[in-house]
Amino acid sequence: SEVATVSIRCISNLLECNSAFIIIAKPYFQEYSFQYSKNNLEKRAISENALNQQIDGKFILTIANQTKKYGLICLPSDRRVTDGDHVKLLDSICVQICVAMEREFLADEKKQIEAQAERERFKSNLLRAISHDLRTPLAGISGAAEILQYNLTNSEDKKLARGIYDDATWLTHMVENILSLTKIEEGKIIRDIQPEAVEEVVSEAVRRASKYSNNRKITVKIPDEVIFVPMDAKLIMQVLINLIDNAVKHSPTDSIIHVKIDCEKNKVWFRVIDHGTGIPPEDLPRIFDLFYRANHMLADSKRGMGLGLTICKSIIDAHGGSIFAENNPEGGATFRFWLPYKRSGVYE
Repeated sequence: SEVATVSIRCISNLLECNSAFIIIAKPYFQEYSFQYSKNNLEKRAISENALNQQIDGKFILTIANQTKKYGLICLPSDRRVTDGDHVKLLDSICVQICVAMEREFLADEKKQIEAQAERERFKSNLLRAISHDLRTPLAGISGAAEILQYNLTNSEDKKLARGIYDDATWLTHMVENILSLTKIEEGKIIRDIQPEAVEEVVSEAVRRASKYSNNRKITVKIPDEVIFVPMDAKLIMQVLINLIDNAVKHSPTDSIIHVKIDCEKNKVWFRVIDHGTGIPPEDLPRIFDLFYRANHMLADSKRGMGLGLTICKSIIDAHGGSIFAENNPEGGATFRFWLPYKRSGVYE
């Protein structure tokens, strides 16, 4: 606004006429009108339709660069410049005004980016602090509920204890995902990569996921040879747990979930296969997007924040691998990812 005000005064005095500077900023444009005879400046907002009326029949100077149009200078039609030197002078003035407005625009954009970054840091710190504080009481709640399930004799009491245990376990799982999300946003997700036995990592992930599989059977198929893959074992376990949990949510009770491991020359493939509802084609392109939750989920799977699959993708990307989702021809879905496979000290 300061650039527009100074510019329009100078141009009016130079050409000795009334003029207007219209800053282009939708949905309403800002018009600065200067009356030369009264030395008076007025400001108002105008609509796009009013803009078309305002510039009709006027001599227009455009303030723009190759990427952005900042504004228009409207002059009386009788002030149209045709002389070569005067044309160059006005062109030079327009360039200087554009440079000044671009500088102000970039400074304002920088402030907005810095403010956004500060908000993101505050959000991450808040989420991390809350998540850490929730861990200890949740562990106590789930532990006490698990003990109660074995000590209570009344079936209704056992059912209540089981509900408490399931909800506490789900919340603990959510807390882990939130903590991972804050690490992803800060670029601190990978901490400890070293060769790990795939069989041990998968077995531990399946053992943990089985606690809340709700009668779904989980089968595991791993090659006979011992496979060592460079990874952060804790994070890859979290990926597998998230994928198995996702399969549980979208599979009917008493169905089977398969976890399969296959080797290629330079890759180890991990697959989690279910026989559930599958993934609607319209959801496949966005299935790994942050906070995206498909609309087809079962009634008992509505809880969640859409973090699990996004975190899986970030973890696998950070390991130098890739993750995919696809529907099975016979029904259900398969989530598969690969990690670089190191053999004999080199990548093949």
